[in-house]
Amino acid sequence: SAAQTLDMGEISELTFKTITETMKVEKAEMWLFEANTGLFVLVQSLGMKPEELRRDFSPKTAVISYLEESHEPLVGEELDKSLPTDVYDAIKDEFNTSKAEIIIPLFFEEKLIGFLSMGGKASGALYYNEDIAFIKAITAQTTIAIQNAKLHQKVVNMEKLSLLGRLSAELAHEIKNPLFTIKTAFEFLVNNELGDGKPREIDDDFKSFLSLALRETDRINELIGQLLDLGRQSPPKLAWCHIN
Repeated sequence: SAAQTLDMGEISELTFKTITETMKVEKAEMWLFEANTGLFVLVQSLGMKPEELRRDFSPKTAVISYLEESHEPLVGEELDKSLPTDVYDAIKDEFNTSKAEIIIPLFFEEKLIGFLSMGGKASGALYYNEDIAFIKAITAQTTIAIQNAKLHQKVVNMEKLSLLGRLSAELAHEIKNPLFTIKTAFEFLVNNELGDGKPREIDDDFKSFLSLALRETDRINELIGQLLDLGRQSPPKLAWCHIN
């Protein structure tokens, strides 16, 4: 079932296919809210033209605003009976643009996370109360499954970050050891020292190169230190504050 899978694509596809095949519709869309963009994006579609696939849905539209406030489906045949006159025209226009007959909101913990828009049935029949009850039951399970999938993805990302932190710390230690040897060798050369303790003449260009090499090794060492600090758990910083 949708509630048992943790893949967002599988969840939306399974739900969408179940509803559209049961209702026998020729056109349908499923939209989910995307936190990164702040828009509702199309995740599943049926019977749409290519140009209709390249669009997003703003949360500020009349339909979205009404769904968030009412928590109830919008049925095209009942718009004139169920809508206040001040929003009727705007919502009717959006219905006509999307060629929808019914729009079902997807809520999780009082938050609108998406909606399902469907055109007319292939048979030409209306959407009855039993149809709406069925769709609402399916979408209720879907919202739980979607949130489970999002939570699972967050956990996976945290585990990846933790692993990356450990690998970074190990890599930093592996670089730091030979870097110390390299830096020491450069310092010997800058100080005009050889292994037997006898000085030798070094031209100015070579001295400049050695000075640059030393600065670069110091810079790398500093970067490695910062990388190691990221992997360490910082001690708590206590400070006075007003609890109110």
